Amino acid sequence: MKMIIPMAGKGTRLRPHTHTTPKPLLMVGGKIMLEEILDTLVSTAENQIEEVSFILGDFDRDVQANLDNLLKKYKAKTSFFIQDPPQGTGHAIFMAEKNLSGEVLVAYADTIFDADLSGLSTLDADGVIWVKEVENPKQYGVVVEENGFITKFVEKPQEPVSNRAIIGVYYFKHAEKLREELDTLIRENKTVKGEYQLTDALEALVKKGFRFKARTVKYWLDCGNMQSLLDTNQFLLDLGRHQIQGAKVENSVIIPPVFLSPTATVRNSVVGPYVSVGADSVIEKCVIENSIINEKTKLNLIQAKDSLIGSHVTLHGNFRKLNVGDHTESGTL
Repeated sequence: MKMIIPMAGKGTRLRPHTHTTPKPLLMVGGKIMLEEILDTLVSTAENQIEEVSFILGDFDRDVQANLDNLLKKYKAKTSFFIQDPPQGTGHAIFMAEKNLSGEVLVAYADTIFDADLSGLSTLDADGVIWVKEVENPKQYGVVVEENGFITKFVEKPQEPVSNRAIIGVYYFKHAEKLREELDTLIRENKTVKGEYQLTDALEALVKKGFRFKARTVKYWLDCGNMQSLLDTNQFLLDLGRHQIQGAKVENSVIIPPVFLSPTATVRNSVVGPYVSVGADSVIEKCVIENSIINEKTKLNLIQAKDSLIGSHVTLHGNFRKLNVGDHTESGTL
């Protein structure tokens, strides 16, 4: 089975962090977001995911190197396609048209979910779309079902037709059919507000007899802005992610749940609850609560709550709330 992961979006609501790092490579709950998603999907898949195609925007080759390194864990080949400028979800997936054949899984990498891939080998349908029941379907694309199969896709319905929102994970048994419909959309310039939409291709497939089933997930967590990323960090840590083993903790109080990378250092500090600390970061003489601190960052004399701090950051001083991007320095250590 092949997998396609569109991640060409700008992530503007998470700036300044997404100026240097694609949103799916930000840390949450002790893992980068993309690793969290891949762990979930790979652990339940019956077939080996042999190749992962990433649809990237205008990020440099360092991002490709990081993704290549990450995929070694899953023993999967990587390939890269560029979507610049972004022209919608359908256009993004079509960038990987040469890999749209046979069994293909498409997964967007900007939310956290618990999708289960088991049972696909005996599936009595042409594909699966994972959904979550929501209270406010007007904000989402939803599916309408009849006799166990999806009959219609409705984008942000103003009238109540369904509360089963599409979470952005799709399985196709014969992805060449999807490739044909996306090709038609683009050749005939069928756009919505200037973008080629995946749901238009899915609707065309259903009208031609393509049978989709819906599977419901228990949770679907937003990571779109600073507050939602911190909320998702809390949720994941509450799932039993408390981990401080291997980290160097000296004369400090750790209030669970907290994730400390095995290579992190905490000295003379109070950390927690709900704090994730990345690899090789050092926290000294600090009080940190409900925050995410990425890798290779040094904090000294910081009192911070509800904060998001990037990688390679050096901070010294009395701050209360921080939203600091990569490679930032303030004060003197």
